[in-house]
Amino acid sequence: MDDVYTPSCLTRGTRTRRLALPALALLLMTLLAYRPATEAGFVWDDDANVTENLPLRSLDGLYSLWLEPGATTQYYPLVYTSFWLEYALWELEPFGYHLDNILLHTANAILLWRLLLLLGLPGAWLAAAVFALHPVHVESVAWVTERKNVLSGLFYLAAAWAYLRFVTDAVATATSKQRRLGYGATLALLLAAILSKSPTASLPAALLLVVWWKKGRLGKADVLPVLPLFAFGLPIALLTTLLEKRVGSMLGLEWDPSLIERFLLAGRASLFYLGKLLWPSQLTFVYPRWDVDDSQLGQYGFLLAALMIVAGLYFVRHALGRGPLVAVLYFGGTLAPVLGFLEIYFFRFSFVADHWQYLASIGPIALFVCGGIGLAKSCTGPHAKTGVRVLAVALLAVLGSLTWQQSRAYESSESLWRDSLAKNDASPMVHYNLALELEAQRRLPEAKEHYRSAIALGPEDPNAYNNLALMMAAEGNPRAAVELLREAVRVAPDFARARWNLAEQLLKQHLFEEAVLHFEHALSLPLRWNESQETLARSHVHFGKLLAEHERAERAREHFERALALAPGLVPARIQLAMLALQARDRAEAIGHLRAVLRQHPDHRRAAKLLKHARGPATSRKAD
Repeated sequence: MDDVYTPSCLTRGTRTRRLALPALALLLMTLLAYRPATEAGFVWDDDANVTENLPLRSLDGLYSLWLEPGATTQYYPLVYTSFWLEYALWELEPFGYHLDNILLHTANAILLWRLLLLLGLPGAWLAAAVFALHPVHVESVAWVTERKNVLSGLFYLAAAWAYLRFVTDAVATATSKQRRLGYGATLALLLAAILSKSPTASLPAALLLVVWWKKGRLGKADVLPVLPLFAFGLPIALLTTLLEKRVGSMLGLEWDPSLIERFLLAGRASLFYLGKLLWPSQLTFVYPRWDVDDSQLGQYGFLLAALMIVAGLYFVRHALGRGPLVAVLYFGGTLAPVLGFLEIYFFRFSFVADHWQYLASIGPIALFVCGGIGLAKSCTGPHAKTGVRVLAVALLAVLGSLTWQQSRAYESSESLWRDSLAKNDASPMVHYNLALELEAQRRLPEAKEHYRSAIALGPEDPNAYNNLALMMAAEGNPRAAVELLREAVRVAPDFARARWNLAEQLLKQHLFEEAVLHFEHALSLPLRWNESQETLARSHVHFGKLLAEHERAERAREHFERALALAPGLVPARIQLAMLALQARDRAEAIGHLRAVLRQHPDHRRAAKLLKHARGPATSRKAD
């Protein structure tokens, strides 16, 4: 199963069986372990990415996914194209989305097996099986939004295989034509990986590590072919980082640590991920968020330990070989984008997440499994081989059981947040999202309890204040609603939704002037990533109507005109402008707006009635 090359004397059927049977075993094991995920629903931000993502529902939307960066939270057009295709096939039936994630994960395990075989590592199939069944990957597979992990992983591993199989001089049998085709395939596959998830731009560095591991040096001929691969990834990776920063800054959720604190976080996070690989206990969707403080000497221990591991492996590389050092450097380098050096929105809630080590985990898995098999092969006892097989089966059984159990948490949003709450009850994010789900189910007393917990644990986040305020207002307690909304805008002055809701509640208490200030502030804020210009235009119309009702006609006109500038076809704005014109006895302007409406909507009754009024009795008779 783990021979690096298939002997030429084997028949085609034998070679096929040697490839197909291990691949089939990986497929069956993965499908079995992830069986609960096939019955799961959509969770957390699956709404923004799938269920409420309007571009998935039209051909024009497909155009925007590719050519309008910012149409989605991250510029990963291949991922969203896969969702677009799935929506065309089965709309919002979650089974298909989950099954595709599982199949992509299985394909990645098969590719990893072939890649490790190519590198001549013992125990390649077992390492791939551990990758397939390790519960730390459940978040990447059972969560539909993490299609970006399993899809980018497919292209990433295929690009690595193409490069190492045909491009490097490690394979003496490759012809010059195969090398050219292999290099072209590597470029295409790497581009596809980056368009699925930008951190895969680290692949060229990983390839250089592998070449150094095999050759013991890096020459000009090794480095030059990799340079164009770096150039492919940097622009798109930068674009995605800027989009992430934009989403976070719009909500006032930026994380701004010192440089030393970033390194402290990197040291602790890298050891955390390694620990979860070695002992996958208490895996959860949201881990506790650490306090990172460069003034606390104890926090330097994690960084020193991480550096000592790397330094130790470097100094013993002649005794142990370069493999362990390469595995650790690959692990840290692949994790680097999520270790704190770049700004990530999710850092607001936690500094670590299981799905961030999907590809990075390959390094430690290959090190421990392949290294362990290599050591086991040196044992000469009569029962050594049997013992290794028993241990391997037991390991896969335990990992598969843990994956099955962890997959069950993704059955629904409520089950996911309940599971997270059981393991991290101090997370305001978990309480807030559980409250959202309970509110959607009309379990209002429970929802209020968790909103209050979210506020107590995370008083700097305005969302829980806002949502609890709306519940209080619906229950007939406007004063409590106003106090909560005032707190929301205090902690997040540019949170437009809370500003708008506060203005609405102030109006109900006849505090018109204060309400106007909050309306205007909300309308002056930039659009969020998921808001359209028409949404903003309708808000201008709503505010303009309020101004008109309070005899502020000129200011109302300004907002109606702004609405038309944002959305020229917006009928309510033209109707309101026509009514203002009629009040000012400017029939010509009123008729112009109303005719524009009727050109768009010939059957618009209100526009037709107002037009008849604007023309007047004499004009109407003449027209008749």
